[in-house]
Amino acid sequence: MKTSLIALAVFMGFAHSAQASEIQIPSHIDAVTVYPQGADVTRLVDAKLPGDDTTLLIDDVPSSADPQSIRVEGTANGDVAVTSVDSKMVRENADALNAERKNINEQFESLQDERAALDQLLSDKEAERRLLLALAQRPVEAKGESAKPLDAAGLDTLVGTVAMRLAATSKTVQESRTRQRAIDKQLAELQAQLNDQSPETRAHLLVKVHVHADKEAQARFKLTYRVPDAGWHAFYDAKLSLPVAGQDVKFKLVRQASVEQRTTESWNNVQLTLSTAAPSAAAGAPTLGESEVAILVPQPMAGGKADRNDLGGLDKLKGAVAPAMDANELQEKDQKQEADLPASAPVSTQESEVQQAGFTAQYVIAERSDVDNLGTAKNVRISADELAAKLSVEAVPRLDGNAYLTAAFTTKADAPLLAGPVHLFRDLAYVGQVNMPELSAGEDAKLGFGVDDLVKIKRTEVKRLNAEEGLLTTSNTQEMGWIISVSNLHDVKMPIRILDRKPFSTNAQITVTDRADSTPASMVDVEHKRGVLAWDMDLAPRAKAEIKTGFKISAPKEVRLSLVD
Repeated sequence: MKTSLIALAVFMGFAHSAQASEIQIPSHIDAVTVYPQGADVTRLVDAKLPGDDTTLLIDDVPSSADPQSIRVEGTANGDVAVTSVDSKMVRENADALNAERKNINEQFESLQDERAALDQLLSDKEAERRLLLALAQRPVEAKGESAKPLDAAGLDTLVGTVAMRLAATSKTVQESRTRQRAIDKQLAELQAQLNDQSPETRAHLLVKVHVHADKEAQARFKLTYRVPDAGWHAFYDAKLSLPVAGQDVKFKLVRQASVEQRTTESWNNVQLTLSTAAPSAAAGAPTLGESEVAILVPQPMAGGKADRNDLGGLDKLKGAVAPAMDANELQEKDQKQEADLPASAPVSTQESEVQQAGFTAQYVIAERSDVDNLGTAKNVRISADELAAKLSVEAVPRLDGNAYLTAAFTTKADAPLLAGPVHLFRDLAYVGQVNMPELSAGEDAKLGFGVDDLVKIKRTEVKRLNAEEGLLTTSNTQEMGWIISVSNLHDVKMPIRILDRKPFSTNAQITVTDRADSTPASMVDVEHKRGVLAWDMDLAPRAKAEIKTGFKISAPKEVRLSLVD
């Protein structure tokens, strides 16, 4: 038996016969590829084709589908070709919609009448209950000379009668309220059905697939289209276990995805694939225009004086400047279109299969999934990677007495990591959340894991002096000094960086020098910030270290110094 591939077709050279038979055929969603914004939906269509030309009518494609994105391909056990694909928007028959709306309205009104009758019944039963209680009390509490107390037999009869009637009343009240709750649910369902009668939700695309078969054949078609109201975004769990003596750091990065969709169809039992590709309106770099510089000729004002704010001389330059302005406007428009693109899932405990394709990756979820169309966010695990991590501690004791733990790692080279929130766990305890930028495959990154309680930092001021010095040339001086003590209480050696600063001067009359006993810094002007210093150390377990830092500022006596520290 011969099997041939049906080529992807929107138009081919065959002209389908005007007498081609039409077959209305159902389809079902088999696979969905979700992008950060939008999704490609694939429906399967099984058809038994007679010989000659046939038109397959597929009328369960949602109205939100992009008609230009519709593609058809498939396989058959004979020579079958797709000659063309047509699509058009179809709305439900107005008469049928009106008849259905009328039927729903009649059910709605009937239920409302029944509920109102139950309200009246509940009111009557409450009045009956009050009357029974009053009748039971009057013979006992009667006043006046004619009042006669009930004997034991009469009292027993009265209590039994009242109790029996009250029980019947309570049962009726309970049944009525139960029925009212059921009515309320039915009314809500009917209201939803009325809302679904709007033209937007009752419209759909009718897709006509024109095929030609030399003889009778069995074929399976894949109908794919793109919908906008769907997407996914990444989030992560970063799990860190602090090392103990003789053990390495354990670091796991769990990649997960949250998928949402608000189309007019649910995705039930589908093969779900998540793609990192982000379709964008700006597919190429913006066009850069020319830019010319010319001499500005001031225009004289009345009285022979030139106005410095007069731009009249620029009129001669308009021709040269206009192209650059057009390019800037074009670039701003493209950037705005990119910024306006929104960035955004069935639960599965299995990890996905990663398919690398150039700069993007696709994660094929192992198990089939369900995603409703109500915007419910569902999570699916993509992968859990055990990565080598290097721990370090960083502290800025001038601003904060705490030491902060950081884990540096290299991402796996199988796929990029999209930007998203990272939930941080340290030794199984949740310590917070940070945002991770988009990372390329194999890129170096680091995450902060909060305060490290096993590294103690203390900064103590040891000197603060304002004085005058010098005999021939008197100057004002300010001298300040600190000692920073560092203790490592870990069972392993820990890399530690301490950051501090000293003032800098751009005035030749002001000099800033280090104190003579200052500990030399490992790095100066950290991150190109003048005066920011760093001391790096690998501190042994249970060890302590001290850093001495300080400075002296000198300036002429008549100069007033401004120092904020």
